[in-house]
Amino acid sequence: MPPHHPFGMRMFCLPHAGGGASMFRNWSAPGLQVWGVQLPGRENRIMEDPFQQMQPLVDILIAELQPYLHEPYLIYGHSMGALVAYHVCLQLQQRGLPLPEHLWVSGCAAPLHFRQEAWHLLSDQDFIGRILSLGGTPPEVFEEPLLRPLVLKLLRADFQLVETAPAVTGKLGCPIGAVAGIQDPHATPADMQHWQDCTTEDFAEDFELLTVQGDHFLVRTHSQHLLQHMRARLKGVLSL
Repeated sequence: MPPHHPFGMRMFCLPHAGGGASMFRNWSAPGLQVWGVQLPGRENRIMEDPFQQMQPLVDILIAELQPYLHEPYLIYGHSMGALVAYHVCLQLQQRGLPLPEHLWVSGCAAPLHFRQEAWHLLSDQDFIGRILSLGGTPPEVFEEPLLRPLVLKLLRADFQLVETAPAVTGKLGCPIGAVAGIQDPHATPADMQHWQDCTTEDFAEDFELLTVQGDHFLVRTHSQHLLQHMRARLKGVLSL
């Protein structure tokens, strides 16, 4: 059993496209240390260029995570963050580094069933229309002359990263849990169920899909529900 952590086990959280670490600012649960991962190009790193390709981002994240891998940890990713988390875990496994005690994902179809699109190549008008159709992004950000180009640059880069990510089919040697919003047309419960195929046979039986009455941005509206579910599933691991 993993050692007891007086301040809780670290859970590294990766945000959706255009999102930042602040979305996890109010996440708090006994037994967990929630660490929001701040990627370049957003919030306090807005003047840095965002990554447009998956592998360079994965390399940087593994280098940043490596000092903490000697202790048990967790990873959660939402939407883009779920796909990034999967690629990070796959690379950790290939490099012989410790995997998380549990990988949690939401808002993203499983990589084996991922629908490749090319939103990042659309015109500004069409791209903005697609972004607004997801919900979660106030239309006003595209109406502010100073903010609009920064937001478009970040979102296009994030979508390019997702849409050009290499197709991989590796299975992870760790448990996976998925969360689906019943009203999310972009990552339906059926889409999220396929994450079970991304773990090895030893852990496939541990897979669980949690469905909530939410849309694509359930990570904002159901955060406490998610945390309670995680704690319940990880009670033995967290020594609660």
